[in-house]
Amino acid sequence: MSDRRWQVCGPSGLARVDWDGEVAIYHRGSGDTHLLDPLAAELLRALEQQPRSDADLVSLLSELVSPEPARPPQALVETILGELKRLNIIEQVEP
Repeated sequence: MSDRRWQVCGPSGLARVDWDGEVAIYHRGSGDTHLLDPLAAELLRALEQQPRSDADLVSLLSELVSPEPARPPQALVETILGELKRLNIIEQVEP
């Protein structure tokens, strides 16, 4: 995994509703609503605070998941980032 940096797309922000272990995200910039699992929601919450590197997000996920998940934390982060990017919720920060 490279050490890319990620941030939430656009300045318009996100609105969220948490319930029953899932999180609905409304992206004001696009007008789209998405349902996220708790791990994706926590990584997104961290990215809302400031841009983060892959390594930062792997470390955060490792703290959140106990015991060790079936998939390595790096693989989980890669999957989550790919999905959030596909949904145009996050973008890679240019160096």
